[in-house]
Amino acid sequence: MKVTLLIVRHGQTNFNLEHRMDGLNDTILTDKGIRQAEALGNFLSRYKINFVYSSPLSRAIKTAKSIIKYQTADLIINSIDNFKEINCGKCTGLTRSEVEVRFPELIKEWNKNTDPPFPDGENLQDVESRAIPIVENIVSKHSGKTILISGHGSLNVAIIGYFLQIPPALRFKIRQDNCCVNILEFEDGLLHFVRGINIAPQ
Repeated sequence: MKVTLLIVRHGQTNFNLEHRMDGLNDTILTDKGIRQAEALGNFLSRYKINFVYSSPLSRAIKTAKSIIKYQTADLIINSIDNFKEINCGKCTGLTRSEVEVRFPELIKEWNKNTDPPFPDGENLQDVESRAIPIVENIVSKHSGKTILISGHGSLNVAIIGYFLQIPPALRFKIRQDNCCVNILEFEDGLLHFVRGINIAPQ
């Protein structure tokens, strides 16, 4: 039977506003981020969501709460530690310009479309390794259902890239705007259709 995954990115945070890397920092939604989450909730009200999973970071939890307000069912948010954002290590809180100054080799590797880890942090392969087994389990146990995953930019592209067989080094080319939704449909545990990528209704 079909399983529909609605994979969303959280609303704008204070770090997003300043073009800084959130990483594992528990950053907060801005007023705009809250409005974005409400708009996404309204947009997704056309779907009957059966189960909700989220990163434990508050920006993702708050986004999920805004979305399920528009659902008729009484839904519980299941917090999944392995759905946290990529660990940016020493780059957490930095802008790209600051990273260019402090870690020029990292920028060089990104520009060569490789998948280097952040200094004292993770790369996309690491995110895939911790997230995909859980996603596959969710898909296998919720046959015929629609599932919401409230996550982060790097988490989302790690998941999407894995199922589309895109090399980790190229997955950051999948754009993820704040409060976008990606719609993936599975049949018998296998990806069947991609209905949309980076749909941002706000």
